[in-house]
Amino acid sequence: MPLRKHAMKQLDYWARTRPVSLIINCVVCGGFHKRRTWAEGTKREGSPMDHLKFFLTTVTAMALAGCAQIGSGGRSEVTAFYRPSLVTYVAREGTFPMVVHGDPFGLPAEQTADAVRGAVTLPAWAGRAEFVNTDDSGSGLRLVVVFNPVNPNLTARRVCGNLSEVEASPPNGGLHALASFCRAGEWITDASVRGARPASPQDPAFREFMNQVIFNALPFKFQSGPSFDF
Repeated sequence: MPLRKHAMKQLDYWARTRPVSLIINCVVCGGFHKRRTWAEGTKREGSPMDHLKFFLTTVTAMALAGCAQIGSGGRSEVTAFYRPSLVTYVAREGTFPMVVHGDPFGLPAEQTADAVRGAVTLPAWAGRAEFVNTDDSGSGLRLVVVFNPVNPNLTARRVCGNLSEVEASPPNGGLHALASFCRAGEWITDASVRGARPASPQDPAFREFMNQVIFNALPFKFQSGPSFDF
């Protein structure tokens, strides 16, 4: 694969799955280049072409990140209680509780939950944490994901409530995920993502789908004021 084509594929992948990290890296790399020329004792701060490349790379990363959100086919709503800092608070000890309900692949419930947790990571801004299984008793801060709910009007309050009362359809031609960041029986965020059903849990398309679920369910935005949908 030509180097340029490979680089563009990597740029597109990072824009869709790690847009914040991509933009930060653009800025950091630009700053590193400036410090390196100073440390080497050169008088040149970078040619006009260097600055143009840095500017275009950053703008491209931001544009691709925006396109990734627009083309995701998902929606995201948050309550006044939601703050991105709440996500980092839950993840501070390296784990993030998750409840998985429904079966997108025809696997036993435990295997499905393991496959889902293995396919997702927290947004880059939230730090490093591993998603871990928790029960659906409706207590504590947790992320709840429901696959293919039978009720098309299923509310976030029901997602955060008693899941034994929530019916999910078996695997079919499409994949629909409802996800809510819950505090006890109350919802803090409400997200919905639809797409084609991947062939298996190992399919890269499933990881991309689940990353869209996470970015919509745990967004970097507030109910009021500036909104940053990375």
